[in-house]
Amino acid sequence: MDGVNPYSGMFGGEGEAVGSGEPQMRQSLLTAVDRNPDSEAQLQGLAAQYALPVEAVRLDRETVERRSRLDSVPYAEIVRSLPATGNLLSDPRQAAVAHDDVANLTALEKWFKFQANTRRALAAGYFGFGEGAAGVLQAGAEQLQNLLEPAAGTLLPVNPAQPVAGLFARIRRNQAAWRGRFSAGEGDYLTASEDGWRPVESGYYAGLQSMTQNLLTLPLAVAAGNPALALGGMAASVGGQSYGRARDAGLGPNQAALYAAADAAIEYGAESFGAGALFRNLKAGSPLLKTLGGFLARELPGEQAATVLQDMNEWLTLHPEKSLADYLAERPDAALQTAVATLVGGGGQVGVLHTVRALADSGRLEAANAEAGGRWLAGLNELAQSSRVLARSPQTMQGFVDDILRHHPAAARQVSIDAVAFMHSGVAEQVTAAMPELAAQLETALQTGGELEIPLADYVGKIAGNPALVAPLLAHLRLEGETYSQAEAAAYRAEHAETLQQDAADVLQQREQDARWQEGLDKVRGTVHERLDALGKNHSRANGDYAELMTAYFGATAERLGVFPDEFFDASGLNFAAPGRTTDGFWQRPVGGGPETAVGDAAAMKQGGDYRGQYFPGSRTIELLDNADLSTFLHEAGHFFWICSSS
Repeated sequence: MDGVNPYSGMFGGEGEAVGSGEPQMRQSLLTAVDRNPDSEAQLQGLAAQYALPVEAVRLDRETVERRSRLDSVPYAEIVRSLPATGNLLSDPRQAAVAHDDVANLTALEKWFKFQANTRRALAAGYFGFGEGAAGVLQAGAEQLQNLLEPAAGTLLPVNPAQPVAGLFARIRRNQAAWRGRFSAGEGDYLTASEDGWRPVESGYYAGLQSMTQNLLTLPLAVAAGNPALALGGMAASVGGQSYGRARDAGLGPNQAALYAAADAAIEYGAESFGAGALFRNLKAGSPLLKTLGGFLARELPGEQAATVLQDMNEWLTLHPEKSLADYLAERPDAALQTAVATLVGGGGQVGVLHTVRALADSGRLEAANAEAGGRWLAGLNELAQSSRVLARSPQTMQGFVDDILRHHPAAARQVSIDAVAFMHSGVAEQVTAAMPELAAQLETALQTGGELEIPLADYVGKIAGNPALVAPLLAHLRLEGETYSQAEAAAYRAEHAETLQQDAADVLQQREQDARWQEGLDKVRGTVHERLDALGKNHSRANGDYAELMTAYFGATAERLGVFPDEFFDASGLNFAAPGRTTDGFWQRPVGGGPETAVGDAAAMKQGGDYRGQYFPGSRTIELLDNADLSTFLHEAGHFFWICSSS
């Protein structure tokens, strides 16, 4: 025997010719069925990644896979903005434990960083407001200094405005420095980068800054019902900051003032698009979604225009060395960042103003914040439970979280839990066994009715990775900086259920009223249009425009009277007529009918001896005569508006 199995041909077609159809398919599978499909897919992926033949990868798969693992690490992002992850992976001893968990480690640091940057952005808005206010005062003092300069040393011993201008300049720089500390740090979150998502992230944080800055003046303007107060505050803040930038760039007071005035004017004009709708809806008590939709529909186009014009102003004034191509290249990212900032900042402003308007106390806002804190903790728990590093080495994970908090100090550093709630959680014994240091706290907290404080590094390393411990504790944990835990927020809602139900009923009633209001407007519009068409005096398209005019009048007046538009229209008894007919039948003028029976000569529209229309106040009828033109209805409607408003 030569070792060849004489029966091998019975098992599968090795001897069949390769061609098309079934024989070709059989031959292909003959070489494939002995290979693991998952393994082959990985081989082909590696081959494509490095432009190598599959068989070359098969010969030295271990080397290629090692190279792939190394290349999968986002080195540039980690070095730029994730310092704690970088420190851990730069230590060979720790990297040996963590190299296959890089995705989770980076996600964990980003989770803390997001919370820290959110807090920093909100705080930066306060200093931005101070910077803008000081810039406005500096500009005024420096203009006064220029006016008084000729008198210094002659009529005046010194220029009294000079030290005042210097004081405001120092205050402005101080506020700008503080704003910079909260805006920058480990990876400036307002600075663009090669990361395609960075404009979205930057826009989010810029929107938070803008929201805080604007909310320092908006509630007062809402209380006064005067949008000009808010618009003036926003424009002044932007103008003050722009003046300071120009002065710091070396421009003189006059040139800096022109630059700042242009920015302020652009800001005022852009913000006015959305402010009117915002104040009208807040005054009318409109639901949040309607208020937000009306505000953003007007705010987004205005903010995009403002960004283009203000960036152009900066380019021409502060950066003349840049080319037009440089300016245009920045437009796409600037537009995206502006859109995100407007959505975040505008949405936040509307939400807070609704809260200010609706609430007599801060409990519900604090309850909402507790829910946000609970969601952040839940996300942290998910990351901890999927961490390979935590499963292998809790001490390494604790050190990693400590390093994260060292690099992102604005993040929450601990969680708290009510001692009694902890004892009733059912896991107190297991937790204190894992964290003996809590035992001493527990005895004191139970005696004083206080809380247990757990550093977040210990929480992540010893609790968060265990679902059995997390589940009964999560609702009772209070994140540092929050007033309530989720359980306490739920208790607050239950205690104030009647008030909350009334608020919900008010919202539903408002939505029903909104629908009823729109129904009334549509009824007025349709009725007027139909009646004017029936007269046959003007084209239907013109009658449609007249109908819009009447609808606007009845809607605005009905709002002041507290009735629906169609109710006011019906009560007004307004009629339309032409010679010999009305929309309801035959038109009979009053006895002696003619201009003299109308409201004096002013109520009869006359040109060249020919009357075109007239208004009869007794029957509240607008008559369009044979010579009526497109302006006649407008003229006679004016008499109706004036008489109705007077009465």
